[in-house]
Amino acid sequence: MDFTLGSRRVQHYLTTLDDGRIVELDGKRFFRTGDLGRTDEDGYFFLVDRLKRMINVAGFKVWPAEVEAMLYAHPAIQEAVVISRRDPRRGETVKAVVVLHVTNPNPVVPATPCNIKGRVLAIHGAADPVTPKPMMDAFEEEMTEAKVDWQVMMFGGAVHSFCDPTVNAGPTRYDEKLCRKSYMLMRDFFAETL
Repeated sequence: MDFTLGSRRVQHYLTTLDDGRIVELDGKRFFRTGDLGRTDEDGYFFLVDRLKRMINVAGFKVWPAEVEAMLYAHPAIQEAVVISRRDPRRGETVKAVVVLHVTNPNPVVPATPCNIKGRVLAIHGAADPVTPKPMMDAFEEEMTEAKVDWQVMMFGGAVHSFCDPTVNAGPTRYDEKLCRKSYMLMRDFFAETL
């Protein structure tokens, strides 16, 4: 997205920039913000990504928002974020961190082989009635058979959605203390994995 340079204050500030972000088109000066956008048929603007979020993998441009949209198409993925990591051979590489939610209902088709290539950390409430022990046992068996590098951390007394402060009804209950512990586990897992 480009914004025309109109106000005197903006013009004065931007005269100090000499890094290619000011461009001239049809006799008008524009400041390139780095935002990628589109307009709909009614003329409304939508910001969809940023240039700086583009990941350059050996010259191939990867847009995290596009990869995330593909990940969200899978019914088991509740949340996803795509990030770049340094790579000595390609410059950058793409990594995805996803939150799987296998109980809403379980979207895994029976007899479909597990195709997970990365490490898995599952943090689970041991008193979760929504995802009972037989379902967790099946998850562990599937991960083991697929030779996935996995680990499950169980919190005793924790029920379903213990890290979601918006739920406190039925089989779900927020637990701030356990949520903090689970985020520390995730932080350590990501530091080791990414």
